[in-house]
Amino acid sequence: KNFKEIRKSKYVKRLSKLRNFVDIRIFFTKDFHINLKVLDYLFLKRISFHNNKLVNILFGKSLKYKVIQNLMVSRQTKSGRQYKKKVAVLVGDLNGHVGLGIKSSMDSKAGIRAALRKAKLAITKIRRGYWEIEEGKPNTIKYKTSGKAGSVLVCILPAPKGTGIVASKFQLNVLKISGIRDCFTKSFGHTKSSFNTIKATFNALSSSYRYVTPDYWSIIN
Repeated sequence: KNFKEIRKSKYVKRLSKLRNFVDIRIFFTKDFHINLKVLDYLFLKRISFHNNKLVNILFGKSLKYKVIQNLMVSRQTKSGRQYKKKVAVLVGDLNGHVGLGIKSSMDSKAGIRAALRKAKLAITKIRRGYWEIEEGKPNTIKYKTSGKAGSVLVCILPAPKGTGIVASKFQLNVLKISGIRDCFTKSFGHTKSSFNTIKATFNALSSSYRYVTPDYWSIIN
């Protein structure tokens, strides 16, 4: 199915008004085959997911998750210090889709489960491209993007094939699971705060559709 047929469908109109899990399920099972084109259309129209089970249905076994940070944090209360485990979980299919979930919990396993659910709901599409020659699969980001979280600012720049990912430990995990193989990165601010660095990198990737180039005008209009 192409984008024009999807856009004209009555189910898309219902989705834009209600954004209900039941409507999305009908939309996929009745008229359209579940494929990446339909997913791309949903991400372009910013139709958000409200149930993590739907993400499991759409991506199937291609979806992988990874716990990239697990720290002990504390806060001061009247009765003393309260300790919790803060967890950051990444979800992606190594093909241009990535989600991030961060959760604090008394129990580490419960925190991972909750962060995984949040990551699936926050899954987004990354716009990938080429350095000069459009040959093979896209290997780098389309153009320079930047993201901010707290004091940390992360810039991601395109790179030629074979460069690899020039980034720090936490940035490397986010970029790898999103399907980017070559890029340069620049970081500013207090990058020792790992959660802010992870958030800033994810924000930089998710802003890759901020500029709409002419090849996407016909899809969005």
